Amino acid sequence: MTMSFSTTPTAEQLRTLPTADLGLIMLKSFQDHPNPNSILRGHEQAHSQNGEPDADFLMQRFSDAWAWLVANGLVGPHHRNTSSDWFRVTQRGRQVGEAGSARELLAEQRLPDDLHPDLGEARSQFCGGNPEIAVFAAMRQVEVRLRDQSGAGNEMIGVPLARYALRADGGPLSDQRLEAGEREAISHLFAGALGAFKNPTSHRVVDFDDPAVAADIVLLADLLLRLLDRGGGTTGLAED
Repeated sequence: MTMSFSTTPTAEQLRTLPTADLGLIMLKSFQDHPNPNSILRGHEQAHSQNGEPDADFLMQRFSDAWAWLVANGLVGPHHRNTSSDWFRVTQRGRQVGEAGSARELLAEQRLPDDLHPDLGEARSQFCGGNPEIAVFAAMRQVEVRLRDQSGAGNEMIGVPLARYALRADGGPLSDQRLEAGEREAISHLFAGALGAFKNPTSHRVVDFDDPAVAADIVLLADLLLRLLDRGGGTTGLAED
């Protein structure tokens, strides 16, 4: 009887799964201080003894997945043995491994490094695992900027504030160089964003079961803030 040697990930998983999925399988199998060279040599021996015809390709796929783990900060140099082949599973790596999913990690990567400066709190909340608070913080910044630039009073909030500031027929932030339909559309854009995403999180707990959706809402706030930045008091969409 021929003995078959098992590997994690399996040969079939290495052939078929995306790199990120392979990385998660590897991450969950690691002890606190994995040694990639030792693990690779173990794979090499197992694939050879199992007679895998594409053993070199399988090794490359394992290497790809290891590179993904390193690039995403899930494993890193051992904090005491930096000159050795030993690595460590990072705090973020433990969190992702325990969750068994890279959804939050991948959603966080949707937020660019040059996110609008006013969205620092939103980013911090998102990275801290609080997507609903991140959404509220992001849209609150849009509301604050609308109020500050339009001169509206503190009693004006949300949709009414956006309608006042960007009213097509003479709102203080409405760009009169734009065609009337475009001015109305801009008003709808800001009012809709605040009404759909800021107001609900102000009044109740909103469960964003897909963190990518929360990240995209923060990106929408980024766009709205940049539109306000461009115009120095208008949305700045008109041609010079």
